[in-house]
Amino acid sequence: MNHIKLFLVFFLFEWIVTLSGCATLSENQCRMQDWYGVGMDDGLQGYRSDRMTSHQKACAEYGVMVDRGAYLKGYNEGLMQFCTPANGYAIGRQGKSYYGVCVGPEAKAFQDAYNQGKWEHDVEDRLDDVEREIQDVEDQMRKKDISRKERDRLITEIRELERERTYLRVMPNQGYTPGATLEYKPY
Repeated sequence: MNHIKLFLVFFLFEWIVTLSGCATLSENQCRMQDWYGVGMDDGLQGYRSDRMTSHQKACAEYGVMVDRGAYLKGYNEGLMQFCTPANGYAIGRQGKSYYGVCVGPEAKAFQDAYNQGKWEHDVEDRLDDVEREIQDVEDQMRKKDISRKERDRLITEIRELERERTYLRVMPNQGYTPGATLEYKPY
């Protein structure tokens, strides 16, 4: 009998998770919605305009229709605030993805600033990885039972990591150039 109860509880939990996991808005949110505000929020977050379709599907389950005109007006105004070079740089520095939603003259300035910020984020991220790798190799070298050959290999590895660390520390000062890569090529 306990197995049946456990199965039913598990089945109910999975059913609830499945139903709630797909909706962008709850029933209450659909019924109380200021569609201009929802569009504005989506634009400010840099979502693609097809997010409205997800809202329509979520709200259709509750018999609520999305006010397309109000949503798109808010969405476009939100995008105007989203698509600034300062915001592009900030989003890039945070390592967030950009979905290509900016159009018109501001699109290039946004993309350039985003690329610069993302470049700097990626350089710092890789620099953190290199620092951890150096620490790991130094920890391995502290072991008393490693062979001379292994110690020499670890010393060589640390030297290469230190060269890469130096390379990465110089990278942000050089700035992002289109097509640039973080790939370090050892000697």
